[in-house]
Amino acid sequence: RFTAVPPPRRIRPEGPDAGEEVLLQGAVDCVFEENGALCIVDFKTDRVTDMRELWDRYALQLELYGEAMEAVTGKKVSQLILWSTRLGRADARIFQKKD
Repeated sequence: RFTAVPPPRRIRPEGPDAGEEVLLQGAVDCVFEENGALCIVDFKTDRVTDMRELWDRYALQLELYGEAMEAVTGKKVSQLILWSTRLGRADARIFQKKD
Protein backbone atom coordinates (compact mmCIF):
# COMPACT_ATOMS: atom_id res chain seq x y z
CA ARG A 1 0.00 0.00 0.00
CA PHE A 2 1.14 3.54 -0.66
CA THR A 3 0.02 7.15 -0.55
CA ALA A 4 1.39 9.75 -2.97
CA VAL A 5 0.60 13.24 -4.22
CA PRO A 6 0.99 13.29 -8.01
CA PRO A 7 0.89 16.54 -9.99
CA PRO A 8 -2.80 17.44 -10.57
CA ARG A 9 -2.25 17.60 -14.34
CA ARG A 10 -1.42 13.86 -14.35
CA ILE A 11 -4.91 13.09 -13.04
CA ARG A 12 -6.91 15.73 -14.92
CA PRO A 13 -4.82 16.97 -17.88
CA GLU A 14 -7.51 19.39 -19.06
CA GLY A 15 -8.47 20.64 -15.57
CA PRO A 16 -7.26 23.66 -13.64
CA ASP A 17 -4.00 23.26 -11.77
CA ALA A 18 -4.69 26.01 -9.21
CA GLY A 19 -2.61 24.33 -6.54
CA GLU A 20 -5.17 21.58 -5.98
CA GLU A 21 -3.51 18.53 -4.51
CA VAL A 22 -4.71 15.08 -5.45
CA LEU A 23 -4.10 12.31 -2.96
CA LEU A 24 -3.47 8.94 -4.58
CA GLN A 25 -3.83 5.86 -2.42
CA GLY A 26 -3.25 2.46 -3.87
CA ALA A 27 -2.18 -1.08 -3.34
CA VAL A 28 0.15 -2.73 -5.80
CA ASP A 29 -0.90 -6.33 -6.45
CA CYS A 30 2.64 -7.54 -7.01
CA VAL A 31 6.07 -5.94 -7.29
CA PHE A 32 9.39 -7.65 -7.82
CA GLU A 33 12.93 -6.51 -8.42
CA GLU A 34 14.78 -7.53 -11.56
CA ASN A 35 18.23 -6.27 -12.54
CA GLY A 36 18.06 -3.57 -9.86
CA ALA A 37 14.70 -2.13 -10.99
CA LEU A 38 11.12 -2.75 -9.90
CA CYS A 39 8.48 -4.42 -12.04
CA ILE A 40 4.84 -3.78 -11.13
CA VAL A 41 2.18 -6.39 -11.88
CA ASP A 42 -1.52 -5.54 -11.72
CA PHE A 43 -4.04 -8.38 -11.95
CA LYS A 44 -7.32 -7.61 -13.72
CA THR A 45 -10.51 -9.67 -13.89
CA ASP A 46 -12.31 -7.53 -16.51
CA ARG A 47 -14.18 -9.37 -19.24
CA VAL A 48 -12.14 -8.27 -22.25
CA THR A 49 -11.33 -9.75 -25.63
CA ASP A 50 -7.75 -8.45 -25.90
CA MET A 51 -5.02 -6.82 -23.84
CA ARG A 52 -5.41 -3.49 -25.65
CA GLU A 53 -8.75 -3.01 -23.88
CA LEU A 54 -7.07 -3.40 -20.51
CA TRP A 55 -4.29 -0.96 -21.39
CA ASP A 56 -6.88 1.57 -22.59
CA ARG A 57 -8.63 1.32 -19.23
CA TYR A 58 -5.68 1.08 -16.87
CA ALA A 59 -2.58 2.67 -18.44
CA LEU A 60 -2.88 5.88 -16.41
CA GLN A 61 -3.43 3.91 -13.19
CA LEU A 62 -0.29 1.84 -13.75
CA GLU A 63 1.76 4.90 -14.74
CA LEU A 64 0.72 6.62 -11.52
CA TYR A 65 1.58 3.49 -9.55
CA GLY A 66 5.01 3.47 -11.19
CA GLU A 67 5.62 7.11 -10.30
CA ALA A 68 4.44 6.53 -6.73
CA MET A 69 6.60 3.42 -6.26
CA GLU A 70 9.67 5.29 -7.47
CA ALA A 71 8.94 8.12 -5.03
CA VAL A 72 8.21 5.80 -2.11
CA THR A 73 11.04 3.30 -2.60
CA GLY A 74 13.70 5.43 -4.27
CA LYS A 75 14.16 2.65 -6.83
CA LYS A 76 13.61 2.85 -10.57
CA VAL A 77 10.56 1.12 -12.06
CA SER A 78 11.38 -0.59 -15.36
CA GLN A 79 8.15 -2.39 -16.34
CA LEU A 80 4.41 -2.17 -15.86
CA ILE A 81 2.65 -5.49 -16.37
CA LEU A 82 -1.06 -6.16 -16.71
CA TRP A 83 -2.18 -9.73 -16.06
CA SER A 84 -5.61 -10.66 -17.40
CA THR A 85 -7.19 -13.52 -15.47
CA ARG A 86 -9.89 -13.66 -18.15
CA LEU A 87 -7.40 -14.10 -21.02
CA GLY A 88 -4.86 -16.03 -18.96
CA ARG A 89 -1.95 -13.90 -20.08
CA ALA A 90 0.19 -10.91 -19.26
CA ASP A 91 1.37 -7.93 -21.27
CA ALA A 92 4.25 -5.64 -20.27
CA ARG A 93 5.20 -2.10 -21.13
CA ILE A 94 8.40 -0.24 -20.42
CA PHE A 95 7.82 2.41 -17.76
CA GLN A 96 8.78 5.94 -18.71
CA LYS A 97 8.07 8.60 -16.13
CA LYS A 98 6.02 11.49 -17.49
CA ASP A 99 6.66 15.08 -16.44
